[in-house]
Amino acid sequence: MTVSAIDNRSDPPPLPQTLPSARAIRLRGLALLLPCLAVLAAACFQLPSRVPMPPCSFYVNTHLPCPGCGMTRSMMAMGRGHVVEAFNFHPFGVVLFSGLVALSCIGAVELGWARDAWGWIDPSPWWLAAAVGLMTLGWLWVLVTGLLSGKLPVK
Repeated sequence: MTVSAIDNRSDPPPLPQTLPSARAIRLRGLALLLPCLAVLAAACFQLPSRVPMPPCSFYVNTHLPCPGCGMTRSMMAMGRGHVVEAFNFHPFGVVLFSGLVALSCIGAVELGWARDAWGWIDPSPWWLAAAVGLMTLGWLWVLVTGLLSGKLPVK
């Protein structure tokens, strides 16, 4: 075989990507569905209000709410269907609750029909950056509205 013959050869076609099996998709759906439903059920049945929680150390030391302050109350208000009240507690709670509902639906589709629903949304690293950004904006909203209304800082 000459050098020119080697140069003229085409590369073999790429191997097709293997698709996950139906069992793997159902297991992924179950792994996605169960934690989402647990959080949603806790919010809807007001379980956090029945469990004593220690005071927030950030709040105790600064007299200002931490980035997560109001999130539990926001999720519980969403569980009751009170969107405006939830937004006033912490705007990101509305986003988080809605995201958990969407992820529960994806998990249910994967578990029930063994369809690759997770691939439809194309998860990528920017989702995490967007979530952190939205939570920070929610925290700033809580701080600004609290300072303007005179409720903050608490002494």
